[in-house]
Amino acid sequence: MAVMDEFREERRKMFENGTFKDKAAYIWYYYKWWFIGGLTALAAIIYTVVVIVTATDNVFYAMFINSANVGEIEAYNNKFVEESGIDTKKYDMQFETFVYIDPNNLDQTTMANSQKLAASVAAAQLDVIITDVTTVNRYIYQDYMVDITTLMTDEEIEKYKPYFYYMDRDKFEEYTVLSQDVSNLDALDTFEFPDPRHPEKMKHPVAVGVFLDECDELRKNMVFSGGDEVVFTVIGNSKHMETAIDYLNFLWNK
Repeated sequence: MAVMDEFREERRKMFENGTFKDKAAYIWYYYKWWFIGGLTALAAIIYTVVVIVTATDNVFYAMFINSANVGEIEAYNNKFVEESGIDTKKYDMQFETFVYIDPNNLDQTTMANSQKLAASVAAAQLDVIITDVTTVNRYIYQDYMVDITTLMTDEEIEKYKPYFYYMDRDKFEEYTVLSQDVSNLDALDTFEFPDPRHPEKMKHPVAVGVFLDECDELRKNMVFSGGDEVVFTVIGNSKHMETAIDYLNFLWNK
C-alpha cells in the first residue's frame, strides 16, 4: 500500500472510531503549522490595519543639532502644538532634540545622524534645523536652506531683519567647487565662511536663517555645544514652510 493510502486509511479510522481528544490531538499533530502560519498571517494583517488606522500624519518636523536639554523643552514645544490647534489624534509634530553631529570626529553617532539628516531632507520630511553657527554653516553652504524672506510677510521681514543670517552665493559656488574636488577635501576644513551678520561685506547676500538672540525661553531650556549663537533655518524642500514660520514666531514671542 502506498504511503498516501496508508495515511488516508489511518485518518479514516481515527475520525470514525477516535475520541474527541484523539481527533483534536491528531489534527494538531499534522496541521499545527498550518494553524500557526494562518494565525501569524492574520496577526500581521491585524497589525497592519491597526498601524494604518492609528497612524498620524507628521505636519511639522524640527531638528535641534548639537544641543542638550537643560530644562523642559518637551513641555515648551507642547505649548506650540497646543497653540497650533492641530488634531493630535490625526496629526503629529516632531521635535528631535538629541542629534549629535561632529564633522571633526566621524564616529558612529555622527555618521548615523548625518545619514539620518540627509535621508530626512531627501524625503522632504524635515522642515527646520536649529543649531549653532559652526554646525549650520556646512549645511547652508550645501544649499540645504531656503531664502527665509520668501516665507515672510513684510512685517515679519522688518521684525527679523536685524537678526538675519546671511550667506554669500558667490562663496557658495566656491565651496561647491571645493567639495567636489576629492583630492583636496582638507580645504573644506579651513574654508573661511563669511560673517553671516554682515551682508554688506558680501557680493551676493541671501538671508537663509534667523539668529535666535531674543529667544530667552528657548535658551533657558536648551544649550548648544557650538556656542551661544543659535540659528533657525528652513529646509528648501520643506512641505510645511508656513508652520515653520509659525514656530519661529512662537520661539520669538516666548
